[in-house]
Amino acid sequence: MDRMSEDCLYLNIFAPAGFAGKRGKARKLLPVMLWLHGGAFMQGSGNRPEYNGIRLAQRDVIVVSVNYRLGALGWLVSSEDNLYGNYGLMDQKLAMQFVKNNIGAFGGNSSDITLFGESAGALMTSLHMLDNKDELFHKAIMQSNPLGYTFRSVIVADFIGEAFKRAVDCRDLSCLREERVEDLIEAQGTLFGVPRSVGDFFTFGPTLTKETKFIFNITLSKDPLHKVLSKTETNRATFIPASNNKDGLIEGPSVTVSQVLKSASKMNPDMPIIIGTNRNEGELFVHSAFPASMPKPVYWMFVGALFRDSSAKILKHYRYLVDQVELEANDIAQKQLEEEENRLNFLEMQERLEKEYTLLKQINSTRTLVEMSLMVDEPTEADIANMTKQEVKQIFKAQRKKERLRNKLLKEAAKVAVDYRPVMSQIIDDYLFRCPSLHFADILPSKNIFVYRFSQPTHIPGYKECWGKSCHTAELPYVFEAMDVIRSNYSTISEIAQNEHPKPPEYPFTAALKNLENNITTTEDLTVPNFKDVIKNFFGNYFSEDADLELAIDMAERWANFAKTGDPNYEDGVTWNPWQTYKSTASSKEWNFAGDYDDGYDGISDAEYYDTDVDDYYNMDEYDVMKHRKEALEFMKLLSVEEKNSQRTELKRITNPSSIDTSYWDKFWHHSNNLGDEGRKSREQFIDTLQKAQRVGAVGPDLKELIDFHWRPEARLIEEDCTCEMWDRIRYRY
Repeated sequence: MDRMSEDCLYLNIFAPAGFAGKRGKARKLLPVMLWLHGGAFMQGSGNRPEYNGIRLAQRDVIVVSVNYRLGALGWLVSSEDNLYGNYGLMDQKLAMQFVKNNIGAFGGNSSDITLFGESAGALMTSLHMLDNKDELFHKAIMQSNPLGYTFRSVIVADFIGEAFKRAVDCRDLSCLREERVEDLIEAQGTLFGVPRSVGDFFTFGPTLTKETKFIFNITLSKDPLHKVLSKTETNRATFIPASNNKDGLIEGPSVTVSQVLKSASKMNPDMPIIIGTNRNEGELFVHSAFPASMPKPVYWMFVGALFRDSSAKILKHYRYLVDQVELEANDIAQKQLEEEENRLNFLEMQERLEKEYTLLKQINSTRTLVEMSLMVDEPTEADIANMTKQEVKQIFKAQRKKERLRNKLLKEAAKVAVDYRPVMSQIIDDYLFRCPSLHFADILPSKNIFVYRFSQPTHIPGYKECWGKSCHTAELPYVFEAMDVIRSNYSTISEIAQNEHPKPPEYPFTAALKNLENNITTTEDLTVPNFKDVIKNFFGNYFSEDADLELAIDMAERWANFAKTGDPNYEDGVTWNPWQTYKSTASSKEWNFAGDYDDGYDGISDAEYYDTDVDDYYNMDEYDVMKHRKEALEFMKLLSVEEKNSQRTELKRITNPSSIDTSYWDKFWHHSNNLGDEGRKSREQFIDTLQKAQRVGAVGPDLKELIDFHWRPEARLIEEDCTCEMWDRIRYRY
C-alpha cells in the first residue's frame, strides 16, 4: 500500500517464477524468509525498493515482507483507557501465524521459516525469539540490532501517552477515535525530545509487559483505533476464527516484552542465528539530531544526560578519540593559516608586479629612468630624510595598519570549530549497537551463531557525513541484491553520491607556491597513450571488478543459504565460522579450538619450539612478550590489525601465505579434521603456539571470530576490545 493508514496489515510474497502455481505431492516446498522492516518504530513499510525480494526469491526461497502499525497507532499506552501498547508486535505475530498457516499455497515450507529484520525489525525479531512456543519460525537474522535500547515500563509509557493525548486535545479513547489518522501522526512527531531514561531513545516502542491477550470486536475494525474491550493475562492465547465466534469477537495473539539481554538464556538453544552491525551505525543518528557542529560543552552535556552517573567514566574512556578529533582540527587550522599567509604574500607580490609592469611600460615608452623613483614601493632612507615628521608618521601609521590587518586575517584563518559529533557517533555505535550485539552473541544459548560486521564504503542519500562509510541501513540493498537501488543511491559512484560527496578543503595558494618552489616538470610523453587507458577507453568497465555487485551477490547468497540450511557458507565463498571463544586452558589437549579435540599428538614443547625453558615464559619483560607475539603471529600466519577510532585489536589471516599450501591452509583455518597425520600435527602446533602466546599475554586470552563484509570479505579474530569490556561493566546499572 502506498497510502498511510492503520489498515496496513498486508503482505508482500515473492516466489520463484511459476513456482507458486505448482501443485502435486511431488512439489518441493521451499524455505521461507519473513522480513520485518525497521524505522525506529515510527516509520517505514514492507514494500520499499531496498526490500524488494525478487533477487532473493530467485535463489529458491519464498520471501515475505510484512507491514505493522507504527508510532502511536502501534505502541500507544494509556492505562486509564485500557491501552497497553505493543499492537505492532501483535500485528507481526498475526502475520507470522498467517504465513505458517498459508505459505504452503505459495510453495513455502511452514516448518522452515527464517525471521529476519533490521534495526527496530531486528530488535522485534529478538523479542519474538523470547516467545516462540508455537515455533512460528526456526532461524533468525538480526541486522543492526539496537540491543542497547531499554524498553520502558507501563508507568513511564503512560506519561508519553498522556502527552500524546494533550497534543491532539483529547482526554479519552473515544476522542482519539474521532481524530483523523493524519492528525495523530502529526501529533506524535511533536513528542520527540531528550530521552526519558538511559537507553530510551525512541518516543514510541515496545512496553514491558507480561504475557497478555487482547479481545477485539471485529465489527469495529474500520475505526482509527480498534476498540479494546478487555485485557486479560493468560498462560497461552489462541486465535479464535471469526466463523467460530458468534459474538463477533476474536482474541489477538499474545505478546511478551522483556529486556532482551537479561532474558537471552530463555531462547531456543538449537536455533541458528546471524547477528551483526555496520561499522558506522551512530553517524546517521547523531548528525540527524545535531545538523550543525557539536561544540565540546554540548558533547559533555549530552553524554551526561544520556549516561548520568557513568558519564565521567565514558568521557574518560573516549578521551583518545577526542584527542584525535582535536588533532585533526589543529592540523586543519595550521593548513588554513599557511594558506592565508601564502594568499597575503601572493597579493603583495601581485601588487608589486603590477607596479613594476606599469613602470616597465613607461620606461619602454619614454626611454628614460626619470620616473622610476615614483614607482618605488617602500621609501628609501634618503626619501625619509627629505620628508617632514608628519609625512614619516603617516607612512609608519599606514604600515602598522597594514600589519594589524594582516594579523587579524591570519588569526581568523587559524580559527577552526572543533566538531565532536564523530566522538558522539562512536559512543552511540558502541553503546546501542556493536557492543550489546557482541555481548548478545556471547550469552545466547545457541552454539550455531554467526557474527558479521558490514564495512563496505557506501553512501546514504541525504547524509553527506555517511559518504564512504557504512552507516545505519547501508547493508540493506546488498542483502536483497537490489542493484538498481545500490547503483542509484547507495554506491559511492552513483550520481547522487557524487553530488553529495564532501568536498575536501582546497589550498590553491599553498599549492601554487609549492609548485613554484619545486619547479615541477614532467618528462612523461603525454602523446603516447597508456595501454590500460586504451583498454578502458575501448571496453569501458567491462573487465573491472564491480565491488558493489560482487558483495551484493555474496551477501544475498549467504542469507538465502542460511535460510535453507542454517549455514551461511556457500561454495567458493570465504568461509564464515560460527562465533566461538578460542581460549587457552591448562594444556593444549584440554584447550577448545573448534569443539573438543584430541588427536593423540603431544604437540611441541615450549623449550623445543622457542629454545628456552618453560618457566621462562612466566618471567618475560615487555620486550620479550612483544618478540614472542611477533614470532607466534608469524608462525600462525596472522596479522595484527589496529582498528582506527577504537580501542580494540583484531587479527586477520595473511592472504595466500607463500610458506604454506593455500588449499591446506583453508582446511586448517576452517578447523577440518581431515588433514592427515602431517596436517593434524601442524594444527596441534598452531593450537599449542596460540595457547602459549595467550598464557604470557602476547595474544589476547579470548579470541572470537567474525566475518568483515567488504569486498572482498575476510575473517577477523577479535583479540582485545577494551571499549566493549567497559560497556559490559556499566550496562546493568540501568
